Amino acid sequence: MDLTNITQLLLQQIGLDHGTIGEASIELGVTARMQALRVNDVANYLARVIIDREELQALIEEVIVPETWFFRGFDQLRYMAEVGSQWRPSFPGHSLRVLSIPCSSGEEPYSIYMFLRHHGLEPSQIRIVAADISQRSIDRATRGVYGDLSFRETGPLCDVLRHRFFERDSNQTVIPEVRSAVQFRQDNLVSPTFLVDAGVFDMIFCRNLLIYFDQPSRQFALQSLQRLLAPNGYVFGGHAEQLAMIDPQLQSVGPAGAFAYQRADVANNAARPSPLPLRNPPPSIPPAREPAFRSAFAPDVSGTALAADFSPETSTSRQLARPVASAIPLTKSTIQDLLASAEQAANSGQLSDARSLCARHLEQHGPTASAMCLMGVIQNAAGELADAEKSFQKAVYLDPAHKDSLWHLKLLAEKRGDQRAVETLNRRLARAMSSD
Repeated sequence: MDLTNITQLLLQQIGLDHGTIGEASIELGVTARMQALRVNDVANYLARVIIDREELQALIEEVIVPETWFFRGFDQLRYMAEVGSQWRPSFPGHSLRVLSIPCSSGEEPYSIYMFLRHHGLEPSQIRIVAADISQRSIDRATRGVYGDLSFRETGPLCDVLRHRFFERDSNQTVIPEVRSAVQFRQDNLVSPTFLVDAGVFDMIFCRNLLIYFDQPSRQFALQSLQRLLAPNGYVFGGHAEQLAMIDPQLQSVGPAGAFAYQRADVANNAARPSPLPLRNPPPSIPPAREPAFRSAFAPDVSGTALAADFSPETSTSRQLARPVASAIPLTKSTIQDLLASAEQAANSGQLSDARSLCARHLEQHGPTASAMCLMGVIQNAAGELADAEKSFQKAVYLDPAHKDSLWHLKLLAEKRGDQRAVETLNRRLARAMSSD
């Protein structure tokens, strides 16, 4: 059976390097699908799978390797929960955003939630998005019912968590609190549109997935993870992959066995600002539609929202190609507080409305550091990096200690590779923070 064209198709679509799972595994998957369709010729099956997206998905379901269980990577989960609980006492009411990719049948994101709850976080403080290429796995995860193989990790704490978070009459079914805490989404990490509407995350779990990709797909996936990572966020990798070796922007942090990483500039900068949370979105905004500038670990210093760390390569028109609400009607009260209305529009993803409101505020009240910073946030989210930098510079001119603007200028300098500017801005940020 000549599988050359099919393996090439899988490589193009999901980044799968057939050598990592073996030709035999792909052959078994193709054979199963051909039998299901009563197709005898590989060429005919290839023609079918090329034009039929549902059949391509069915083939993907056959060849992927879902392997997970509850509380896998115990030391890693414990370190994650300790990090997540550090900000909890000081910032009640703010949510920690976590991404699990691939989430498989749900054991990983559910375990993350259980560990965070065990370490003192309340349900309202935890927002988890879980994504996987397999709709079959997503369906199983949503049901939350598991067999014996999902409980290979044992020990006293495992027993405590199973007693607390599983149904009494069936200790293999997670309770409704746990199921409702995770938003599951079927998505493809090597797609250019992967979670483009999801905002940024304080913690990203991506364990033992990149080892199945070829090198170009692996680099593309890492770019997507960088796009989704909050400035001070953490990436948790698998034991089979050293993320710091394949992505120089990441550096290992935490104890051995945590397999935790942060952006190298953050990990190396002992004087960096302490993580401060932003205001949470209204309850009516679902987690996956939050704007890309919300994060529990991103510094909030002037009440304005922070833009995501977009880069020209990953911030494309596709990321902003969602419907924009019609212009916000301006009542007398909103005219008196245009800046607040502009911030609200930005937080709702209505960048055009936010820009117009911010511009009207500047016309009526003149430039202020807060207004110029918000304009920079809007421009940055729209990919207008040069204009955004000018706005942040104006904000710093008006208020030399404007920490939010200094932070954004630092991120933009990092994008250009201007290390001297980064070091200067780090010193200014440290002085600004110490003066509080």
